[in-house]
Amino acid sequence: NQLCESGRHDCDKNAQCIERGTNDYECVCKPGFLDRSPLPHRPGRKCLERVCLDDTKHDCHAAAVCQEVDGPEKYTCKCRDGYVDANKNKPGRECRELVNECLDSSLNDCDPAATCRDTPDSYECECPIGSRDISKDPSKPGRNCFGASYHLYLEGYRVTL
Repeated sequence: NQLCESGRHDCDKNAQCIERGTNDYECVCKPGFLDRSPLPHRPGRKCLERVCLDDTKHDCHAAAVCQEVDGPEKYTCKCRDGYVDANKNKPGRECRELVNECLDSSLNDCDPAATCRDTPDSYECECPIGSRDISKDPSKPGRNCFGASYHLYLEGYRVTL
C-alpha cells in the first residue's frame, strides 16, 4: 500500500513524500522551500518558497529585511533600524538612511532663532514665543521669524540683540 506513489497523502506540492512503512509516510519540504506547517509534529504540509535567499527573486532594498510569507506576494520587506521608507505604498523597497537635519544647520533652513525638531522623514521649524512667523511658504513655518531675540553669551554676560 504505497501512499506516496498513489497520491493518498497530505504533503504540500513543494514537499517530498517519503514512505515510512505500511500506512506511514513523512513529508519534507524540497530544497529552496521553508517549512511553515502549522503543526510541528506534521512537517511538510505547508512549504513556502525561500525567495529571500535569492536577491533576483525579490525587490527588497539592500537596507531592508526580507521575510517569506504565505500569500500571493510570497515575501515582505521592512527597512532596517536607522532607515525609513521612502515609499509608504511599497514598504522596504526604497529605504533612506535616517538623518537628523537639526544637528547640522547646513541640513535645514530654519531661522537661527527657531527651534528645529527632527521628524522621521524630515524636520520642522518653529519660531520662538514672542516672535512672528513671516515665512513665505505657510506649509514651511519657522523659516523666517520676525521680532525674535538673539542671545549672545560673552564671558558670562548675556547680551540680547
